[in-house]
Amino acid sequence: MYTDLETALMVVPSALVKVVNPAPLSVDLNAKLKYKDLLWFGASWRAFDSVVGMVGLSYEQFTLGYSYDAGTSQLAGYNGGSHEILIGLRLKKKNQEVCINKFW
Repeated sequence: MYTDLETALMVVPSALVKVVNPAPLSVDLNAKLKYKDLLWFGASWRAFDSVVGMVGLSYEQFTLGYSYDAGTSQLAGYNGGSHEILIGLRLKKKNQEVCINKFW
């Protein structure tokens, strides 16, 4: 399936912008490095608030992950960070053929 390290590794960048009144604007920049759609690790930066390290394992439709969020704001002295455990289940859909002409 994977013939060399270059095809086994994939970088998955993402961004999230949250606008919730009356809270200030929140921007998250994320990147994950996936190995053979099985293992992944990554980092995230929440603007002016925190940095996050994460690691996980995916097998078939199951995902298990862990992340640690370390604060960088003025509240960091009062907060030792936070831990998060992710347990995921992807529900499979029937394979369907998509006509590209529907999107244009």
